[in-house]
Amino acid sequence: MIHISYLNHPLFEGLLNLAEAPFPSAMEVTYLGDEPC
Repeated sequence: MIHISYLNHPLFEGLLNLAEAPFPSAMEVTYLGDEPC
């Protein structure tokens, strides 16, 4: 799991942006909390 503190860093934000590009729907589901994982 990625800690919130790491998400605050600009470098990690860039990585998250790249990760959201290929599968934004998957990332959105994770943020919504619909998935148990």
